[in-house]
Amino acid sequence: MPAYGIVGGLVATVLVVVAMVLLGEYTKTRGRWLGTALALSGYCIAALGPVALHGRGRYRPVATSGMLFSLLAFALFTVGLWATPDSDAYWKATAVCTLLSLASAHVCWMLFLERPVAFVYGMARVSALAASVLAILAGLGIIFEVKVSPFWWAVTLLGIGQVITGIAAPIIHKLSK
Repeated sequence: MPAYGIVGGLVATVLVVVAMVLLGEYTKTRGRWLGTALALSGYCIAALGPVALHGRGRYRPVATSGMLFSLLAFALFTVGLWATPDSDAYWKATAVCTLLSLASAHVCWMLFLERPVAFVYGMARVSALAASVLAILAGLGIIFEVKVSPFWWAVTLLGIGQVITGIAAPIIHKLSK
């Protein structure tokens, strides 16, 4: 299902760009159509991990929550794009939901690894935990408008560690087979 969303969003993006080129103008409405198509593709990509994990029949509650976060984030973004709410709280909620969608996607990909060796299993679990903590900390930082630099440095370092372990776990898993 997300694959259709990705392809559909990308096709719609190309069509909007072609229409803008042929008509020779960029209007607010065409820009919104372009943003909607790109958002559809992006949030469908974020839903790929949860859908793959759900299809495997394992960790269904985690996979279902990941799909729901992606759907909710897309809905919030699209409503915000078209209705243009002037509420800071609305966009904070959209950002936090997007963070949860991305973190859920990462957690699902780490849980998707089949029978990894102990080292890879540990690394994948650490990466999944880091993604979850990162989403929570960044969400709290956004909601409470934290402006303290050490907080954001810690979030950044945690994010770097999460990315490194998130990339290394599948690579080491593949090499260990």
